[in-house]
Amino acid sequence: MNPFKWKREHQVALSLGAFIGLLVGPIIGFAVSGNGASWDYWVWQLDKTAPWAVFGALIGVAVIYTFEMARR
Repeated sequence: MNPFKWKREHQVALSLGAFIGLLVGPIIGFAVSGNGASWDYWVWQLDKTAPWAVFGALIGVAVIYTFEMARR
């Protein structure tokens, strides 16, 4: 259950899932916001982007973690 005791390649997959989620989260947030602002303006407003980035990272980690637990 402890991700720190997983094999190296599984830990890398978990980190990669978090990183991809960090990148995709703000894109999803921008698509959902629908406030008509441009992408550059929206990305630099960290109060709007940061929660979506964290949400994306958590989803990425949860997917990898679930797949790893299902394999066992």
